[in-house]
Amino acid sequence: MTWDYDASIPTQTDEVRLLIGDTDIANQLLQNEEIAWFLTQETNSYFAAALACVAIASKQTSASAGGTVTSKSVGGLSISYTDTVAKWQGRAAELRAQGNMTSAVPSPISTGMSNSEKILNRDDTDLNLATDKRDLDMTNRNATQSAGG
Repeated sequence: MTWDYDASIPTQTDEVRLLIGDTDIANQLLQNEEIAWFLTQETNSYFAAALACVAIASKQTSASAGGTVTSKSVGGLSISYTDTVAKWQGRAAELRAQGNMTSAVPSPISTGMSNSEKILNRDDTDLNLATDKRDLDMTNRNATQSAGG
């Protein structure tokens, strides 16, 4: 199993590592192969990172000796596994929300005419280019006045 990180973020694996904070070679959280699997299960890096956070939370739960040890203190240093698990679960929820925002990008819609269509239509005297009722009324009024009415 391998671990690497490139701060220029050339790959989705690096994106996931950045999103979950797994960028320190001295404190590796997940292997490349684990992240690669998360990326096959999800539609974007945010969702894959959320899965990674859930996996890390699960590892933290396992690290607390099957859930029986919730905290440990040595001298002035203490660690609470429940706080760590809650932190990873909270980060997973944040990443899912970000993933939902990036997945909900609307598709562009074209409803107008291209410039070449406008140029072709400009000289077509049989074409009524009225776009709403006011334009239609103005077009009819101008046609009536031109006809001598």
